[in-house]
Amino acid sequence: MNLSGSPTIDWRFYTSWHPDVRNLTQEAALRHYLDVGRYEGRLAAPVDIRLKPIACAGLCNQLYSHIHALIIARALNASTLMLPPARRRRSFGHVYAAARNTTSVHWSFSPVEGLLDVKRMAVYWAERGLTIQPTPPLRPSLPPSTDWPGPDSKLPTAVLHYELPGGEGCMDTRLRPLKRALPLPAYLAELKAAIGADAAPLLRGDPWARIPCVYLNPRCTFMAVETVRNLTLAAEAARGLFFNRSLVALADQVVKAMDPQGLGFNGLHLRLERDARDWHQMAGGAEALIQLYLQSMKAANFSAASLVYVASGLMTYDGGAELQQVRQKVAAMGLAKRLVCKEDLLPKSALAGLHPEQLALVDLLVLLRSTRLVGFGGSSFSFLLRELRALQGRPRATAHLLYPPGLEGPLSKPLFTGAGTLSPLSD
Repeated sequence: MNLSGSPTIDWRFYTSWHPDVRNLTQEAALRHYLDVGRYEGRLAAPVDIRLKPIACAGLCNQLYSHIHALIIARALNASTLMLPPARRRRSFGHVYAAARNTTSVHWSFSPVEGLLDVKRMAVYWAERGLTIQPTPPLRPSLPPSTDWPGPDSKLPTAVLHYELPGGEGCMDTRLRPLKRALPLPAYLAELKAAIGADAAPLLRGDPWARIPCVYLNPRCTFMAVETVRNLTLAAEAARGLFFNRSLVALADQVVKAMDPQGLGFNGLHLRLERDARDWHQMAGGAEALIQLYLQSMKAANFSAASLVYVASGLMTYDGGAELQQVRQKVAAMGLAKRLVCKEDLLPKSALAGLHPEQLALVDLLVLLRSTRLVGFGGSSFSFLLRELRALQGRPRATAHLLYPPGLEGPLSKPLFTGAGTLSPLSD
């Protein structure tokens, strides 16, 4: 049998896609496929891979999800990345607790275009060989749930069941839950194993069967792979993430109203909202956390001459009293000339109709331009902000992230450093 003549066998692909057989000769590789590989579902010819991930809850959790999905798509040489729907919370004013049965935070779907400039992303990535596909509709037979507890809860099953354009004959493969921050080769091996598990029944019966394409669902890709060892891919992915133009324009208006002469301002990510209650407890309570913020502002050389922009969800509900308390303490310590937030600078009509994730994105876009920044190290918002600033050329030393002594677990500094870093740590 002339195995090399089969249109469904590509021995060069086989030995590159499966690293454990990379050194086999052509005949040995083809024999391996017939005797072993097909029973394990190993692909023996290139396949059109179309990635369809899920975005985790929280603004920067889902922005990091997009960055990691782009890294994975590039590493897999995928043809298409299907953007998932965005996830929005009801309010920052609902209490989140690690125990699922005590949390009152709820999430719902929202068009991804409310956060991202999908058209600009599509043009940018098309030039690099990757098709960005807007979120397709869910199958009518599986209407989406509009509300569910989160972010620890399971997503509604319907979110996994899109109408797949051009998907006739394609496999639909779902990855099992994995640990965060896997080395990229290990993560890719898991994806290939998932494809293999679905392909095996077909290839056992017919080794020449053709699999034209695979819709690959890696679940939520938040902090999925190590970035610190893949900085070229990470930086490329982050630079290819473009934000909703209306929100960019709002951030421009905020900066112009706050700093019309361009003298500069400092930034503060104040994570004191009710949905961060567990973090407050780790720090010894909200008052102790405020004291850590004040110490960090002092260490970052904030002064009575500083204009400080505050990013916080406190003003999206009845949290104005907490913000006023911080203003008084900052003034007493001479750490700012004035603390302002977007609600102080824009008319209510400008922010009306924006959901909490969109409001948070306006804050992020403003803080990207701050001279100095103080943020919360356990927050993906603060960490991503620091990394995006570094990509813009602002030294990481201008961003001071505080880490309360009790901050441990899934949002730890090692996780964020390993899987959230987007450019060299030389500074």
